[in-house]
Amino acid sequence: MVADPARGRPRRALLLGTALGCVVLTFAAADPEREVVGPLGYALLPVALVAAGLFAWRQRTAPSPLVPAAPSAGGPGGRSSSRCSSASRSSPSSSTCRCSPG
Repeated sequence: MVADPARGRPRRALLLGTALGCVVLTFAAADPEREVVGPLGYALLPVALVAAGLFAWRQRTAPSPLVPAAPSAGGPGGRSSSRCSSASRSSPSSSTCRCSPG
């Protein structure tokens, strides 16, 4: 039996939404003339931290991450590669390489 890679996505989306929603509500509910953090902010920020931590942990262990990882600077799709010459670049100001990694 093969596990469905999309099976855990709703839970991860809920964790991400909870973290972002708590941060938004913390600052949006505040009166900017009197306070930076709203009345529920001191309760919502720890919830946001826990949800963000659980989301990050699950992202690292998931077979198909909800948010794809950024490419490394030296690898394929990164900013620079020592195997590309300046002639293989699309324009002098571009850092995109047309040569294949190898």
